[in-house]
Amino acid sequence: MKEGQARDLVARLLGRDPWDRIENPPPFPLPRRLLLHICCGPCASSVVMRLKYDYGVDVCGFFSNPNILPREEYTLRRDGARRVAEILDIPLLEEPYEPELWSEWIRGYEGEPEGGERCRRCYSLRLKRTVLRAQSEGYDSFSTTLSVSPHVSPLSISQAGREAVGSENPLFFWDESFRKRDGYRLSILLSKEWKLYRQNYCGCRPR
Repeated sequence: MKEGQARDLVARLLGRDPWDRIENPPPFPLPRRLLLHICCGPCASSVVMRLKYDYGVDVCGFFSNPNILPREEYTLRRDGARRVAEILDIPLLEEPYEPELWSEWIRGYEGEPEGGERCRRCYSLRLKRTVLRAQSEGYDSFSTTLSVSPHVSPLSISQAGREAVGSENPLFFWDESFRKRDGYRLSILLSKEWKLYRQNYCGCRPR
């Protein structure tokens, strides 16, 4: 999708000019190449739109979500991510489905309530894998679509991202709450426009 087409589409859906980078520039230098952890197609839709067309960043998607259960659900979300990558013309890297890795990572926290330590460890696992892939592929920055959802704590995502990269790593973490500036609303509208699958739970089920 060309920038002009993206602008027209978002303007039609939101009823206003979608790009406001001049009025609201990011408070940091724009990265050269960014690896974007993608949790699902709907969340990816508005985030990729913002990064690619608003900020002009070279974005590559990264689907790594061993927390998604069952496998059929994982396949639906992965296919949604592939669909968005195709529409918005960005590359998409994928990790193999390894739910046993997630189970081991959250062992002992299975009974934690939604939004508790189990969730924080889950964010940490996925962003650590994103950091490793970004380094191996030569990206200078990374971010995640997780902050689009109003059910996810932006503070938890911010902490997980900063812990994943560490203090000595030159990799830059783009720490933004992508639900703001109509990000969440746009994700819903785009998912309807493109007929994307929308899930009704985060990924795992409390044990």
